[in-house]
Amino acid sequence: MKMSQTQRNVILSLVIVLVVAGIIFALKQKSSGNGDNSTSTSTDQFMTAFLGQTPTLGTTTVNPDSTTYSSPDGAFTFNYPKSFTSNTLDQTSDANSNGQTTVFHGSGPKDNFQIYTVPFDNSPITPERVKADIPDFNVENNNVISVDGAQGVAFYGVDAQSHLKTREIWFSHNSVLYQITTYPEFDTQMATILASWKWLAP
Repeated sequence: MKMSQTQRNVILSLVIVLVVAGIIFALKQKSSGNGDNSTSTSTDQFMTAFLGQTPTLGTTTVNPDSTTYSSPDGAFTFNYPKSFTSNTLDQTSDANSNGQTTVFHGSGPKDNFQIYTVPFDNSPITPERVKADIPDFNVENNNVISVDGAQGVAFYGVDAQSHLKTREIWFSHNSVLYQITTYPEFDTQMATILASWKWLAP
């Protein structure tokens, strides 16, 4: 698979910017007694929503009106809130990256996710493989998932240097690796988005 450290730094830099934007919001939640859910609770929310049940918990709110995103290469579509905006990063000048990153922004400080795609050998994606590719990335609470039939893993990733925790969903389809990164607080909304994911080619 292998994700380069340069690419990982790009991802972490994007998420860190979003963390800074939302830090006051998070501190207010904590002081009012509405702090982050436990890891196990958040994982349960994600898996419950992902399995197609109605998500009833969550810490962020998204617009129920959705629109359809279609990938530029025509490989897949999914539904996401109309209030979100998206942009694709130009990485053609990065010699260490042959992938593409698309970032989706909502109105809330943690209503954000990104999708990184890169050519892949279709070998099994496991937490052990992730750890081998990115040694300074701690994998927690992993679950086996299927995105419209594409097998992969969902887990929390903790960067050993920044200690930033992110929700990671990695899966592959037709020789492409998909790495989705978001906030743990966006679990149920991310699961709802993934539940609408459809491949346009076998």
